[in-house]
Amino acid sequence: MVNQIEILAKKDREYYIKKALAALPELDALVLTLYYLNENTTEEIEEITGLNKNNIKVRMHRARKKLAESIERILPNEMASFN
Repeated sequence: MVNQIEILAKKDREYYIKKALAALPELDALVLTLYYLNENTTEEIEEITGLNKNNIKVRMHRARKKLAESIERILPNEMASFN
């Protein structure tokens, strides 16, 4: 049985990830969403976006870095609102 704290923690993670994704350039957010949230393969992403496989891999690498930076900026701001 999943307890309510775990459910809340999962919802919090989803909220912050979606907020951080929204701060990324549209194509970066799309590639990450397709790969990680929708679980598309790179071949499927290639068909959807028109990017080649190598370009997708490079874009995902850079987008993950941007996503981490975005989350780092968002969390301190959110924590400050609780004080």
